[in-house]
Parts: sequence; structure tokens; C-alpha cells
Amino acid sequence: MAKILPNWLAVKYFRLLSLFGLLPFTVEDAKAALNSEKAPLFLHKMYSYGWVDKVERGVYRVVHPFVALMEASGWAWRSRVKNRDRLPVLEAAVSKLFEALGSKLESIVLFGSLSTGKPKPESDIDLLVVARDLPDKYSERTSIIREVISSRLMDEIILHIWREKGIYADLDILLIDVKEAIVTHPFYLDLTKDCVIIYDKNGLMSRTITEVREKLERIGAKRFEEPDGSWYWVLSPEVEKIRSLEI
Repeated sequence: MAKILPNWLAVKYFRLLSLFGLLPFTVEDAKAALNSEKAPLFLHKMYSYGWVDKVERGVYRVVHPFVALMEASGWAWRSRVKNRDRLPVLEAAVSKLFEALGSKLESIVLFGSLSTGKPKPESDIDLLVVARDLPDKYSERTSIIREVISSRLMDEIILHIWREKGIYADLDILLIDVKEAIVTHPFYLDLTKDCVIIYDKNGLMSRTITEVREKLERIGAKRFEEPDGSWYWVLSPEVEKIRSLEI
């Protein structure tokens, strides 16, 4: 979990952010940027406070300031994402979602292969986003999603990850209203096994996922995984029990 930076270190953090954005940089880059041979010490301090990440030996990157503040406020989620390569995209997306939806934003949940820790290079980053008072028209919701995913920062990060890692970290955002979120959707079954709750202002998705998990346990539902990594659910041989899921 991140902690608030002391002022003297915040100045150095902002210098790195202004020069490198969310892209990786070396210790030598940091020495030049900060004009100091003590840059390794500064980076170690920022890392211990949760404001920079270690990419590999001698290579760091700045954590998005909004996300660092979010974690310092108690919403710590980055450590639960096992595949760190896509974290810069996630951080930028979370910040843009708050910017686009403001106080209407209720929940952000990471699901799909990235939440399981088994993404393929071409796997999307799947986000369930719940907000209040969304427009009913699909086209209007799409424009909100476009506002989140279409930015120079996002394009820069995705292109860098593709060039350096061969990973296309595309975002796939499912934006739904609170009224729609409380309905049990089929993909909620997988959320009971694998998901990362990034933000949940009033606990809506935490409660919903818990309720679905309890229903699955009550009817004896099980998820079976195939050797290729795919899976399927066997709910129950008893029809009346399956109906209780209201899917």
C-alpha cells in the first residue's frame, strides 16, 4: 500500500513523472533527470513508499499519481495483479474512469484472464465498471468508454508494451448501471473465483459477488478446468437449485 510522500521526495517524484510519464527508465536516466548521484537512494525511497515500481534490475517506472493517492487512501489493488506488464494501462484507465464519471462511479472490477494470472499476449484487459445515472443508449455509453481509452497517454503506453514485450494490452470495458449490476449475469460466476476489486465505493460489487458465491456453494456448483486453461461450470443436477441463481 502506498504512503504519502514527504515534500522533498515528492519534488523528485514529480520530476521523474514529468520526464518519463508512466514509461520505464533506468537508474542512469534518473541520475541525469535528478542531476544527482543519489538517484538510486531516491528511487529506493519512492519504491518503499509505493510511488515507483521496479520493472527489472536497474529499471523503474513511476506509478500514476492518482493511483498512488488512491492506494494511500486505502484502495490498494495493484499488488493483486500478478502480471505487472499491463499495470501502466490499468493505472491510466482507472484515473480516466474517475475523470469521466466523477461521483457517479461506483465500482471497478478487473476480471478475465488478467485477474487469473494467466493472460496470453493478445488477451484484453477486461474491466467491469458500475456507475449511477448512466444514459440508456448504447451509443452514449460507448462515447464514455471512448473517452477513457482514447488518449495520447494510453496510446503511448500500449504501443510501448507492444514494442518491448509483444503484448497488446487492449482495454475491454463493460459499463453498466447500478440497477443492471444487481442482476446476476452469467459471467458473475467467474467473478466468484477470479477478480480484482479495484474500487467499490459502497461495497455493491463485493456484496453481489459474495451473494453469488454463496448461492453456488448452496447448490453444490463446481468449476472444472481443462488442460488448455479453459474451464466450465457444472451447476447442479437439480433443476430447482439452478433456478435459485436467477440467471
